[in-house]
Amino acid sequence: MGIIGHRQIVKYLKIARSKNQLAHAYLFIGPKSVGKRTTAENFLLSLLKLPKLDNPDLVNINRGSTTIGIDEVRNLKHFFQTKAFDEKIKLALVVDADRLTIEAQSALLKTLEEPKGDSLIILTTARPSKLLPTIKSRLEAINFYPVPRKELLLFLNKNGLLEVSRALLDESQNLPGRLLNLLRQKEKIAASQSIKLYQELDGLDLASCFNLAKNMSSQPNFDISQTLQVYLSAARSNLLKSLRSDGSDQTKIVNRLDLILKSFFRSACQVNKRLILESLFLQW
Repeated sequence: MGIIGHRQIVKYLKIARSKNQLAHAYLFIGPKSVGKRTTAENFLLSLLKLPKLDNPDLVNINRGSTTIGIDEVRNLKHFFQTKAFDEKIKLALVVDADRLTIEAQSALLKTLEEPKGDSLIILTTARPSKLLPTIKSRLEAINFYPVPRKELLLFLNKNGLLEVSRALLDESQNLPGRLLNLLRQKEKIAASQSIKLYQELDGLDLASCFNLAKNMSSQPNFDISQTLQVYLSAARSNLLKSLRSDGSDQTKIVNRLDLILKSFFRSACQVNKRLILESLFLQW
C-alpha cells in the first residue's frame, strides 16, 4: 500500500537522501494508524536495489501486541555487524518500539551509539514516553499528524471510493490506517451480505425475484459490479466443491456462471441495473 498523506515528511527524507544527509537512526512518532509503519517501509524499500520486505539486508521487527525482548535486539546487533548480502546499506525497522523491554532498550542503545558502516534504523511509536530518554536522544524524531481531510478525499477519489466511503471519514479521525481498516470491514460486510443473497436465490419465487431486484437496485450507491463479482466468486467456489464431490450440480453451476458473466457484459453496456438483476434472478 502506498503512503496516504505525509507529503512533507516524504519530501524531507528524499531531500536528505539526495544530499547524502540521512541520519543513521530515526524515530517516527504519531498516533496509531497514522501511517508511520507504511511510510517507514516505503522509504526503506526505496533505498534498496531489491525493494522487497524479505530482502536479507532488511530486518523488520513487528511483534504486534507482544513485547520485544533482548534476544531480538542482540540478533539485530549481529545483523548490523555482518556484511550486506547484495546491497550497499543495511536497514532495520522496529514497529511499536515502545514494546521493547527496558533490558532490550539498554541493549539497543549500544547499537545506536556505535552505528556500523552504511546502516539505517527506523523505530516507530505512538507512546514515546515508554522509551528511555537515552534512546530518544540518539534518534532523529519525526512527528506524524492526522492527514488533512482533503488528502483523504483525494485518495478515495483516485481509487473510485469517494461516493461509497465519504461517510467513513469522520469515523476514521483522519488516520489513514483506520480509514483503510474501515473500508476493509465495509467490504467484508458487503461481501457477506451478497453471499447470503446468493445462497437465498434458489428459493425465490417469481414475485420475490422482481422485489429483490427492485430493492437492491434502489439502494443508494449500489454497485452492481461488486455484487456480480461476489456472485461469481461464490459460484466458482461451489463449482470447485462440486468437482471434489460427486459433481452432481456441475451443469447448474456452470449455467449460473454463464448468467453472471452475461450480466457483467450488460452492466458494461450500461443496461439498467434493475433489468440486469431481474434477468439474472429469473433464470437462476
